[in-house]
Amino acid sequence: MDDSEKTRAELIAELEALRGVEEANTSLTAINVVTDSLVGVLSVQAVLDRAINEVMAFANSPSVGILVPQPEKNLFRLLQSRGLGPEARHAASEVPLQGSLTALAVERRTVVTSPDIGADPRAHHRAAEAIAAVGFPGFVSVPLLVGDEVLGAMNLVFNQSRDISETDKTTLLSIGHAVGLALNNARYVEQIEAEVQERRRAEEALLESNERFRRMAENILDGLTVIEAGKVVYVNRRACEICGYPESELMQMSSHELAAPEERERLFAAARAARHSTAPRKAMEFWIVRKDGSRRFVRNRYSSPRESTVSLRRHYIITTDITDRNEAEKEREQLEQQLRHSQKMESIGRLAGGIAHDFNNLLTGIIGFADLALSRLRDGDPLQRDVERISSAAERAADLTRQLLAFSRRQTISPQVVRVNETLTRSQKLIERIIGEDIDFRFEPGKDLFNIKVDPGQLEQILVNLAVNARDAMADLGTLTVETSKVSLGEDFCAVHGPLQPGDYVKIVVSDSGQGMDAEVQRMAFEPFFTTKERGRGTGLGLSTVYGIVRQHQGFIEVESTVGGGTSFMIYLPRTDEEPTPLARKAGAGRHEGTECILVVEDDEMLCSLVQSALERAGYDVITANRGPAALRRFEERTADIKLLLTDVVMPEMNGKELAKRLTDRAPELSVVFMSGHAEDIIAQHGVLESGTTLLQKPFTIAELVAAVRGALDR
Repeated sequence: MDDSEKTRAELIAELEALRGVEEANTSLTAINVVTDSLVGVLSVQAVLDRAINEVMAFANSPSVGILVPQPEKNLFRLLQSRGLGPEARHAASEVPLQGSLTALAVERRTVVTSPDIGADPRAHHRAAEAIAAVGFPGFVSVPLLVGDEVLGAMNLVFNQSRDISETDKTTLLSIGHAVGLALNNARYVEQIEAEVQERRRAEEALLESNERFRRMAENILDGLTVIEAGKVVYVNRRACEICGYPESELMQMSSHELAAPEERERLFAAARAARHSTAPRKAMEFWIVRKDGSRRFVRNRYSSPRESTVSLRRHYIITTDITDRNEAEKEREQLEQQLRHSQKMESIGRLAGGIAHDFNNLLTGIIGFADLALSRLRDGDPLQRDVERISSAAERAADLTRQLLAFSRRQTISPQVVRVNETLTRSQKLIERIIGEDIDFRFEPGKDLFNIKVDPGQLEQILVNLAVNARDAMADLGTLTVETSKVSLGEDFCAVHGPLQPGDYVKIVVSDSGQGMDAEVQRMAFEPFFTTKERGRGTGLGLSTVYGIVRQHQGFIEVESTVGGGTSFMIYLPRTDEEPTPLARKAGAGRHEGTECILVVEDDEMLCSLVQSALERAGYDVITANRGPAALRRFEERTADIKLLLTDVVMPEMNGKELAKRLTDRAPELSVVFMSGHAEDIIAQHGVLESGTTLLQKPFTIAELVAAVRGALDR
């Protein structure tokens, strides 16, 4: 080889070397450009956009797309592309994981090229056909790698078949590494940012939830306590109000510390039972003691949502102040008890009144016929003593019926306006004789008392019965005190103490220093036939009679007593604005015979016969009838002769009031006397108790009968 040929070969070699250096520089420049463009890019979308732009410029490719594998769908999905029309882009959006050049590049982790993708047997799929159809036969697929991990592939297309040099392949593979690393970093950053955003959203949601919880908790009507791991972590405003402690102190206290001393053992027992049970804890009602010493009755409800760890169990305690409800329930129970007691007393009273009425008819006959028998016997007759004993026994029975009527508030009374202190002063000697010399009697009259309207005899009966009760309770040694005062009773007092009307009352308190009564005895004290005395020492009607008399005068009586501490009876009688009237002088004894004609109307045959016999023995002309219609006929027959109508009140067909009205309408000068063993409310119902009405209360004696008749005729 001559020098010229050598020089040419050297030149060619140098040119080849220079070309290689130039290609290397170009490749290195392209790699640096792409790498620099991706430095600091932390968005996946930005990485995709910049990588595609730089690769298109470097490779002079009209279209570049980046795909990622989706193994669950067995394909590559197009993330981003540029240069393809809508139809081609849609067709190229999904490439199979097997049987494609993209799959081959990923599998081999190297650059795969094809001069004509439409005719390449390695690419039989819809995406390849679509790319070839739009005039891009040349195809290159570059794997995107991060170390040995494949993130996806970058596909380039060309307008014509094109050979890719090894240098270009190496450059594209390096670019694929750079894009893969940038894409991986961006994904990681976005994942971190997503996690941060999720955590921030969770924190904001938690803060919002806590704020909603706080607003709700602070506005509910019940107290709320939250306990975590055995420690109070929250109490709401209402819990502080109910318990009477500031938040800082209440959060350091347990329910057991708040509970009243007598409630703590019960709460401890319930807490121990709850720890050993899987059932929901039952609500508890108990008294608590507030910081100021006051007490409230509360109801605690417990809720324990399940947590992942037993030590982190969260407890909610809902506290409701039920003090008012508890007191209302107690008041309701008390009122119900009073109602039941009142109904029972009313029922007993009705029974007693009915029994007394039936006995009155029988006793009238016994007493009357005994009187008639005595009037026919001579002094010293052997039967006289026996008949007197019959009459005496009947009188004692009549006293019992009067007491029953007094208890049942059905006894006929004659109320008068009286000054209480004057009436009690007149009764003082009687009371002192009853209680004896060993018991000290004290009368403490109040000043400027109201007048009251009572039957003076009934008021004296009240004092006598209470004095006897006190004497027996003190075992003949102690002090009996009677006090009077004036009081004004409001609606609250009247609502609790029975059917009273608010207003002014005279209060009479009868107190003794005796042995007292327990609660059970007090509850039954006014029931008829109830007594704590030994057999034979009392009938059990003393206090029940007092109760009936007081209630009949629209008053109220209550008792206060402690065992060993004596007893006090408080009597309230309503005020009247009327002034007292002078006491009428009793008519002197005299003869009650007469000759007038009397119409007797009585449906009881025995009583009718008795009255007829008694009046005829007194000289009267007697006409009898057993019904109202019969009486009308008798009166029609002898209108001019009949001077007085003596009639029972309650009878079949026509009552006595109606009969008297019809007869007095025809004969206004006709005198009328009513007889009745019925109670006052029945008599009043029939209109008998009018001013000037003469009522002969059964049982009556013959003397009382003829006296009533004579008195009515003489008026």
